[in-house]
Amino acid sequence: MQTARNLDDYPIERAEKLNVVKIQRTCVHDGPGIRTTIFFQGCKLRCLWCQNTEALSLKPDLAPDSNYSIADIMEVVLRDKDYYFKTGGGVTMSGGDPLLQDPDSLIGLLKSLKNENIHLAVETSLHVPWENVERIAPYVDLFLADLKLVGDDDLHKKLTKQDSRLIHSNIGKLIDSKSNVKFRMVMVPGYNDGAGHIKATADFLKSINYKSIELLKYHNMYEDKAKRLGLVWESLNITPEQSLASVKNAVELFKSLNINAECYDLDASRHQAVFSKRVWQRAWHPGKDSGTSQQGIGSSIGSLLERIGAPRPSHCRGAPRTHATEARGSLPA
Repeated sequence: MQTARNLDDYPIERAEKLNVVKIQRTCVHDGPGIRTTIFFQGCKLRCLWCQNTEALSLKPDLAPDSNYSIADIMEVVLRDKDYYFKTGGGVTMSGGDPLLQDPDSLIGLLKSLKNENIHLAVETSLHVPWENVERIAPYVDLFLADLKLVGDDDLHKKLTKQDSRLIHSNIGKLIDSKSNVKFRMVMVPGYNDGAGHIKATADFLKSINYKSIELLKYHNMYEDKAKRLGLVWESLNITPEQSLASVKNAVELFKSLNINAECYDLDASRHQAVFSKRVWQRAWHPGKDSGTSQQGIGSSIGSLLERIGAPRPSHCRGAPRTHATEARGSLPA
């Protein structure tokens, strides 16, 4: 699929600095607990359903002001450190694919995070050089490996512009290294959700002694985003109803194949997240903590708890506040 700026044709080069598209706080879909997700630039795949088209290229033209220092990133990350510890959360590196960043620069960030005892997850397609994976693996607590399609390499190349040989090679090496890996897959109706594709995925998971996968419901919000960025991106014409039916069917198919498939959108119990008493107090009564930093994040956590289904205490009269994606220069104190 071609775009107005020929993203498919950008050379996949090595990033010399940490190129960050955005930093988003109070995330609950990118690993356990409350997390800060760092979206890095650069990806070798060109998936038809890519949700972060602005992060595909290592070039910063679609995401200006993207060079972050480690100090910049840590300043944002450490604002929510207390909430990571109270909820079993931490930091997730996403993208794009964070493993295309310069390994030396990335390791500097990872060491800073580990020095603060912060749980670190990496979301990756694993279509990256193995030497990058090998070097950062000792610092990573959880790899979130995003499978695109299994069992049909020709179709994989048609849908992502790359075959899956490097991905499967890296998965094998990562499993052999005893790293903690969780597999995920977006269910895209009519593209990778057929019974044959799901069986191939189940067979693959069994072949590496895995019995579970997290399924993600397809969303089309990226289509409007691509238009705003001036990209020509073909609509897949998939409705929300089709997306929901697809992931429901996939859960049942995986279950019939003895693979435990979970999906946040279908599991109401996960929407009722369990938080410590102190987190609840700060969320609903941010003014009880000293300093504007705690007041700002308290309000942010409060709105987060509402979004995931947590009841707001009747005695709390403060008006709900909307949490927005935060980037350097616009983050509240």
